[in-house]
Amino acid sequence: MAEQPDKRINITCTQDVYNSMKPYLFDEVVEHFYVILLNRNNQVVKLHKISSGGTHGTLADPKR
Repeated sequence: MAEQPDKRINITCTQDVYNSMKPYLFDEVVEHFYVILLNRNNQVVKLHKISSGGTHGTLADPKR
């Protein structure tokens, strides 16, 4: 009971995604492709980086 449960971010709109990803992507000079995994309550469970690319884009392999 002494430990507090993890407070998970709730995603309800694109602004929520922007606000949750901003700290990870602020001042980056290359493109990144992330997948945000959500539970049934639209709470972020995990953030997974698929790929990093150059200044104009990145490739995401669907077989991965």
